[in-house]
Amino acid sequence: MQKVLRLLAAALAFSGAVGTASAQVMTFENTDNNPYASQYPFLGHADALVEGDYAVQMFSSQPDAALGDFVGAVMNLSSCFTLQCPTNNPTNYLGALNDGIPEFTRLDGGLFNLTQFDASFLGAGSVPISATAIGLQVLGLDAFNTVVQEIVWLPGPVNGNLSFSTYALSASFASTAFKAVDILGYACDSTGSCSRGVNLGQFGLDNVTFATPVPEPSTWALLCLGLIGIAVIRRRATAKA
Repeated sequence: MQKVLRLLAAALAFSGAVGTASAQVMTFENTDNNPYASQYPFLGHADALVEGDYAVQMFSSQPDAALGDFVGAVMNLSSCFTLQCPTNNPTNYLGALNDGIPEFTRLDGGLFNLTQFDASFLGAGSVPISATAIGLQVLGLDAFNTVVQEIVWLPGPVNGNLSFSTYALSASFASTAFKAVDILGYACDSTGSCSRGVNLGQFGLDNVTFATPVPEPSTWALLCLGLIGIAVIRRRATAKA
């Protein structure tokens, strides 16, 4: 019995030590050498970027979209085109343009957590930008094909400049295991009305952080208790024999 209690104590200690898996971060610094974006750094409808164990595929929101329709680009300070861009990020980032929709998945089709990202609004030419510039609708599809939603609001210029900031997703969203996560931009006007479909829902993403889901501590504890129970039954059966 004392041996069983020691095993139980070890199992509970192990379950308490279980944490989140190590993170992977999509930085867009090493996405140029792949066959899924033939016009890199420009991205068309259905083009994809791969980094580590993850991919992001860009989609047009137009119902009659054709392969190659321009919906994004890998951008930096020297390649802002005619947009109003953030000024505080010297590295590459993903620009979702013309209401383009980035969709994140694992290369092996497995489940993942999305915990946080850096983001900034991208202004269209000389179009005025509101104090609240855009709402990002983050849509996760879980293992049961249920859609989980979170809204992230991005500000307009501060002291005349757009800037990247880090946005941590809620504990509930970040701990949910997803098959895919889409991000849609809704551009906001001065009245607070936000909408899509006019090619103004444009935003930049960087340092998108993922983790591989791990069982909850309670699940580990139940598993360990089950294994201990099997060991006890076998020992008793051996003793009777």
